[in-house]
Amino acid sequence: MSEPSVATRVRRMIDSGVVQIITRVEPRLLGTGLFDLLFVRCRNQASVVARRLAELPEAAFVVATSGSFGLIVELRCRDVPHLLATIESIRAVDAFEAVESCLVLEPVKRDWTRVGDLTPCSKNEGVKQLWQRPEWLVIDDIDRALILKLIEDGRASYAKLSVELQLSHAIVRKRVLRLLRYGVIIVQAYPTPEAAGVADYMMIGMRVTGPAHPVAAAVARIPQTTLVASTVGRFDVVAEAWCRSGNEFLSVLDRIRTTRGVSSLESFTFLDVVKEDFSSGLAQLKQSPSFGRSAASTS
Repeated sequence: MSEPSVATRVRRMIDSGVVQIITRVEPRLLGTGLFDLLFVRCRNQASVVARRLAELPEAAFVVATSGSFGLIVELRCRDVPHLLATIESIRAVDAFEAVESCLVLEPVKRDWTRVGDLTPCSKNEGVKQLWQRPEWLVIDDIDRALILKLIEDGRASYAKLSVELQLSHAIVRKRVLRLLRYGVIIVQAYPTPEAAGVADYMMIGMRVTGPAHPVAAAVARIPQTTLVASTVGRFDVVAEAWCRSGNEFLSVLDRIRTTRGVSSLESFTFLDVVKEDFSSGLAQLKQSPSFGRSAASTS
């Protein structure tokens, strides 16, 4: 295909919402270093309860599911007291029969680039090392302003950013490239499941015998998985998988079942995504102090 044809098709997919260009931010930078998955069993209709939970600022993801729990909620909190207070406020609601927690210890994979590509992953592909900010890396007001703008519009050009922030094109380019290079932000295309030819997507929770990280690393190498993390609570490892058919879904489950260290698993098909907020934590970012020493505004 010619470059103009490709550009036209890409613009059409973005304008129609089939594909989003999003900026993901390392959550610890936002002051929301605690991720918790809540598995909620409802007394009332799950769809009604889900909308109520979606109003929580700490809820980044709310989905109605099949399986033993009607809802799964991802919470992002500053610290343990904040997380406990949020969970207690949810437990106090009469509509919930049971709420079980699963704290994310280590995100191992966050990658939608291989959706629909079933080429076997290499040994280290898909495995994400735990992010650590180098001691010398300063995140200051300019960086935070750039991050906020990129979260609002993942397609923003250097020229647009330089005008909106009243900075030179060179400074904007240098700063954005540094944020990308050190994993502070990731800019990627995020397709809808339908656009990727996905019939079902679901969460899979695993209980593990022995160390959890080798299991999480093995699951991360399965092409259909998009998110994988080691956790503590109801499950030891959780994964999100996007599959094109029921047979493919079954194949993924069988592969996980036969992974060394997996003792049992549960699957939860996503029925209705009520909330998916990529900007969760922006309030903390706007209010947070600079990381490290102050950097010159012209560098």
